[in-house]
Amino acid sequence: MPKKRPAPAEPPPLPPPIEPRAVYDLRAAQYVVGAAAGTLPREIKLKRLRAAKRGGRTVILGKWLLKWVEDGEVRPAPDDPGPN
Repeated sequence: MPKKRPAPAEPPPLPPPIEPRAVYDLRAAQYVVGAAAGTLPREIKLKRLRAAKRGGRTVILGKWLLKWVEDGEVRPAPDDPGPN
Protein backbone atom coordinates (compact mmCIF):
# COMPACT_ATOMS: atom_id res chain seq x y z
CA MET A 1 0.00 0.00 0.00
CA PRO A 2 1.56 3.37 -1.03
CA LYS A 3 2.19 6.01 1.57
CA LYS A 4 -0.12 9.00 1.57
CA ARG A 5 1.53 12.29 0.82
CA PRO A 6 0.85 14.99 3.37
CA ALA A 7 -1.57 17.62 2.18
CA PRO A 8 0.20 20.83 1.12
CA ALA A 9 0.15 23.44 3.84
CA GLU A 10 -2.09 26.38 3.18
CA PRO A 11 -0.37 29.76 3.29
CA PRO A 12 -1.26 31.91 6.28
CA PRO A 13 -3.99 34.47 5.69
CA LEU A 14 -2.79 37.90 4.63
CA PRO A 15 -3.29 40.76 7.07
CA PRO A 16 -5.73 43.45 5.99
CA PRO A 17 -4.30 46.34 3.96
CA ILE A 18 -3.08 49.37 5.88
CA GLU A 19 -5.63 52.16 5.55
CA PRO A 20 -3.90 55.59 5.54
CA ARG A 21 -6.74 57.31 7.45
CA ALA A 22 -7.22 54.54 10.03
CA VAL A 23 -6.08 54.87 13.65
CA TYR A 24 -4.30 51.78 15.00
CA ASP A 25 -3.38 50.89 18.56
CA LEU A 26 -0.05 49.09 19.02
CA ARG A 27 -1.57 45.62 18.86
CA ALA A 28 -3.47 46.29 15.62
CA ALA A 29 -0.44 48.00 14.05
CA GLN A 30 1.76 45.02 14.94
CA TYR A 31 -0.75 42.72 13.31
CA VAL A 32 -1.07 44.61 10.02
CA VAL A 33 2.70 44.92 9.55
CA GLY A 34 3.47 41.44 10.91
CA ALA A 35 5.85 42.78 13.56
CA ALA A 36 6.98 41.07 16.75
CA ALA A 37 5.65 42.46 20.04
CA GLY A 38 8.62 44.72 20.84
CA THR A 39 9.32 46.01 17.34
CA LEU A 40 6.97 48.99 17.13
CA PRO A 41 7.64 50.33 20.65
CA ARG A 42 11.37 50.19 19.82
CA GLU A 43 10.84 51.96 16.50
CA ILE A 44 8.79 54.66 18.27
CA LYS A 45 11.49 55.10 20.92
CA LEU A 46 14.17 55.41 18.19
CA LYS A 47 11.93 58.01 16.48
CA ARG A 48 11.74 56.01 13.26
CA LEU A 49 7.98 55.49 13.65
CA ARG A 50 5.67 58.37 14.48
CA ALA A 51 3.05 57.79 17.18
CA ALA A 52 0.72 59.76 19.44
CA LYS A 53 -0.50 59.24 23.00
CA ARG A 54 -4.19 59.83 23.65
CA GLY A 55 -6.14 58.66 26.67
CA GLY A 56 -3.10 56.79 27.95
CA ARG A 57 -2.89 54.72 24.76
CA THR A 58 -0.32 54.81 22.00
CA VAL A 59 -1.96 55.26 18.60
CA ILE A 60 -0.47 55.25 15.11
CA LEU A 61 -2.09 56.59 11.96
CA GLY A 62 -2.10 54.29 8.95
CA LYS A 63 -0.22 56.87 6.89
CA TRP A 64 2.54 56.86 9.54
CA LEU A 65 2.80 53.07 9.30
CA LEU A 66 3.01 53.23 5.52
CA LYS A 67 5.76 55.88 5.69
CA TRP A 68 7.68 53.75 8.20
CA VAL A 69 7.51 50.75 5.84
CA GLU A 70 8.53 52.87 2.84
CA ASP A 71 11.43 54.47 4.72
CA GLY A 72 12.79 51.02 5.57
CA GLU A 73 13.19 50.07 1.91
CA VAL A 74 16.37 48.10 1.31
CA ARG A 75 18.25 49.27 -1.74
CA PRO A 76 21.35 47.66 -3.23
CA ALA A 77 24.62 49.51 -2.77
CA PRO A 78 25.64 51.58 -5.83
CA ASP A 79 28.63 49.30 -6.50
CA ASP A 80 26.57 46.09 -6.13
CA PRO A 81 26.06 44.54 -9.58
CA GLY A 82 23.04 42.60 -8.34
CA PRO A 83 22.29 38.90 -8.80
CA ASN A 84 23.72 37.17 -11.84
